[in-house]
Amino acid sequence: MEPPEILGDPERVKQAVEEARQFAREQKVPLTMERLAACLGVDPEDIRRAVERFKERGGRAARKQKAAGKLLEEVSAECRAILMEQGLARSSSPVMPIFGLRANFGYTDKPAPEDASAPAVRFEGEDAIPE
Repeated sequence: MEPPEILGDPERVKQAVEEARQFAREQKVPLTMERLAACLGVDPEDIRRAVERFKERGGRAARKQKAAGKLLEEVSAECRAILMEQGLARSSSPVMPIFGLRANFGYTDKPAPEDASAPAVRFEGEDAIPE
């Protein structure tokens, strides 16, 4: 599914980022992707998809799309950092920021699954080794 067209317009994205930052300052709240999405009139998931698409396409995107994608990627990283910092500074437990990162940014603290192509190691004669 294609992200909304507005997410490919760097001027509109820049304007929305400034609106979201201003709102966050005035309300004394952290900058969030939800606020940015509201300023753009899109779903937060649309922004995540646009960032992923920008990363996948890399140099193959049009100049305007590259600029908008780069800006969205930067503000997404900023929002993740703010969320972690706010949660850690205001709480003795990292549960809130980790939950926020899982819910909004696909974060996982689980180890990567083992490579199924790695050969299994089997020891024969282990019982015969004297202790």
